[in-house]
Amino acid sequence: MKFTDGFWLVRKGLKTLHPAEAYDVTDQDGTLVVHAPVKKVQGRGDMLDSALLTIEVSAPMPDVLKVRLTHFEGGRPRTPNFVLDGPGVSGTAAGHRGKVSLTDDAATITSGRLQARFRRGEEPWRLDYLGDGQPLTASETKGMGHIEAD
Repeated sequence: MKFTDGFWLVRKGLKTLHPAEAYDVTDQDGTLVVHAPVKKVQGRGDMLDSALLTIEVSAPMPDVLKVRLTHFEGGRPRTPNFVLDGPGVSGTAAGHRGKVSLTDDAATITSGRLQARFRRGEEPWRLDYLGDGQPLTASETKGMGHIEAD
């Protein structure tokens, strides 16, 4: 589905929310949780009348990263919901956890040979995906977001 007219213009009737920075980062039992405001926070006033996106990165099994972006999470549980398991799968969603590392410059979760790394501090929004320590791809400014219809 197309949400823009060209690169700069958002289609009429839509509003886009993109993370501006990894403001608050926590490790919740092997899941990396990032709270990202949609504009840079310079002071307390910047938190008023602004949206906040939550990005959760978890490791359901070795060499797999699951990324979930939410805004106003709540409501009925999403179904179907089941544990992935089968022949040849060494870890299960119930038993495998990612290894989370938090520093002043970056927040990282590792699952087997894969890694997701968020920039922290004064840096602009960026989420890097690495395989065996080598860059695979990245989500930069406007690379992920939440779309609302008027």
